[in-house]
Amino acid sequence: MARILIVDDDKAVCLAMRVVLEQEGFEVAEAHNGDQAVERIHEQPPNLILCDIFMPKKDGFDTIRELRRTVPKIPIIAVSGSGDVLQLARKLGAVEVLYKPMSHAVLMGAVRRSIRAT
Repeated sequence: MARILIVDDDKAVCLAMRVVLEQEGFEVAEAHNGDQAVERIHEQPPNLILCDIFMPKKDGFDTIRELRRTVPKIPIIAVSGSGDVLQLARKLGAVEVLYKPMSHAVLMGAVRRSIRAT
């Protein structure tokens, strides 16, 4: 079973994604900012990271940069309600970008493609 780390400061968004992913059989962990994400990957590395862009303490850009340095092989999907910033996330190493809000099908398509590519 693949393990997915959701990194988002909005707990409602985390819960919504968690429910969908767990229904599809994935194991899910959460981090509510970039610093927590870095801690979580060292505790138990995930197979995939879903990372919001706008968060307190350490935003998604800095988080993606650090994760690319420390765990370069784990795919990252950048998530944001602002589409303009997602192209920068892709340049920093995100393998996919998702726009909030997203449908169940869009989320699962991106997750499956990203995990399959590893």
